[in-house]
Amino acid sequence: MVVYLRAMIRFTEQWLAARKARGGTKADAADAKPTGRPGADAASRPADVVIVFPWPPSGNHGTKHPGAGVHYLTEEHKAYREEVARIAQAHGSPHVRSPYGVYVLWGLPDRRRRDSDNCQKVLFDAMKAAGVIADDSMLDRVTYMERIMPHGGCVRVVLWEES
Repeated sequence: MVVYLRAMIRFTEQWLAARKARGGTKADAADAKPTGRPGADAASRPADVVIVFPWPPSGNHGTKHPGAGVHYLTEEHKAYREEVARIAQAHGSPHVRSPYGVYVLWGLPDRRRRDSDNCQKVLFDAMKAAGVIADDSMLDRVTYMERIMPHGGCVRVVLWEES
């Protein structure tokens, strides 16, 4: 697991360095002059938030609907939200409030096929519940990278504010 986490950290650091060397993304550079949005240039943008979370449980069975109008989260999903909140607090409780971009490096726990939408929803809902993001509807740009390394699985998230 440690070797795997080191590889994820190294890969993400290389990605961040390349992004910083370019002065942000191509869209950031295109937005800097024509739109006049404050904070569009790389120098005035807040620092990226980088957090490693455990692999999320499947979203297929996360919410139970036992009767008319009754909905609740399973214990597994409650535990995952608590773990995400604990990790976010250990990282200084970052808050991304404005439109944001996200880079997600999925460290798959095994070689099975997966529906990334299910895991994405659970991850973003947990980050919202922990206060890391204001709302997943404010997501402006998203980049996913999957790495298959069967060592338990984890998710490395890089968030940055777009405006």
